[in-house]
Amino acid sequence: MPGDRSDEAIYEVGRLCGQVFSKIFIKEDRDLRKRNQGETAHLLYQGAISGGAVKDDIEIIYSEIEALDQAICHAQSGDLIVAFYENFEEIFATVQNYISPKDNEPVFTFAENQVTNRLISNTPTQFMH
Repeated sequence: MPGDRSDEAIYEVGRLCGQVFSKIFIKEDRDLRKRNQGETAHLLYQGAISGGAVKDDIEIIYSEIEALDQAICHAQSGDLIVAFYENFEEIFATVQNYISPKDNEPVFTFAENQVTNRLISNTPTQFMH
């Protein structure tokens, strides 16, 4: 979540994530947008706790790529990873690194700024911000 949002908005996103996701990886953008490192992450963390997340199921990893790597490494078959990103190209390259080069076609593809109106009824088990 960008650091130029209000404290209340950042906290609320954390709270909503704490209600929905069973594992949360919090990251921060490189561009902190006039905040100190850790400030946005702390607000997200506190919000997640207030939403019902368990402290042991939340990790703060400041690097976007390292946080995504950890989410992927902890994921089990059937898990859903939701990622908010600052740099689409880096995130896409990271995901592509997990696709076997022997595969003729990618396991999945996605486009930047793609929006869907599909609701997911199953509770996701992985989240990274």
